[in-house]
Order: sequence, then structure tokens, then C-alpha cells
Amino acid sequence: MNLCIFRGNITKETQLKYLPSGTALLSFDLAVNYRYGKEQKTLFIKCNLFGKRAEGLAQYLTKGTNIIVDGMLTENNWTGDDGKMRYSKELLVSSVEFAGCKSNTNQTNQAHNTGNYAANTNGQSNTPQTPVMDIDEGDIPF
Repeated sequence: MNLCIFRGNITKETQLKYLPSGTALLSFDLAVNYRYGKEQKTLFIKCNLFGKRAEGLAQYLTKGTNIIVDGMLTENNWTGDDGKMRYSKELLVSSVEFAGCKSNTNQTNQAHNTGNYAANTNGQSNTPQTPVMDIDEGDIPF
């Protein structure tokens, strides 16, 4: 089974592109903090999201957004200009959840406001339920 789940912050603005087939591809990098013994470390993960979800989420997945992603780890390899083999690992994203709000912006709140709201039973304001985006295998170009 190849299933990875990460929570982190998007490190730079996302890139929305279209493949020759017309399928949307949203690429972004995710910074995931973790501890190794007493040391704090950061893992940087390249992520790709395909299809209509990529188009729909592009405006909300911006630099600094805290998200949870799950998907399949893939490996690409090629021969570089110097003749050496190169490798990269990327996460083929299956689902995205908004985990928290960015500081000093309302974009993530706007994304939450398009989702469903929990029932208000305690007299306090309603809180949005985080939408889960599942990817359809037909959206994957390979």
C-alpha cells in the first residue's frame, strides 16, 4: 500500500497549468515540521493535484495555507545534461483538507465559507466543516 498523509504549510504560490490533454495540474510545495530526537526538522514535499479539484482549489491553496494532504508517493527519474541519473519524489495528491488559517489573510476563511457548517447547538457561532476533496482516477493523466 502506498499512502502518505502530511500536514504542513504551502511554501510559495501554487502553479496551475494545463496538460496537452486539457487536464488541470496544480503544483505546490509543502513544508512539514517534525521532530527527530530533540531536533526540530522540516521536510519539503513537492505535491501535484490533477483535474477539476486542481482548478477549484487553486485560488485557496496559496502561500502559507496550512493543509492536510494525502496521496501516493511517486518517483520520477531522468538523465541530466551531465549524463547522471536524477531522481525526484512527489506526492500525487488524492485529498486536501484545510487545517488552519493563515495569519493576516481571509482567503482560507473564504475557502471554509464555501463548505458546510456544523449545527449550532450551543449558542455560539457556527464553524465550517473542512471539505475533503477526493481525486477520481480518471483525472490522473497516467
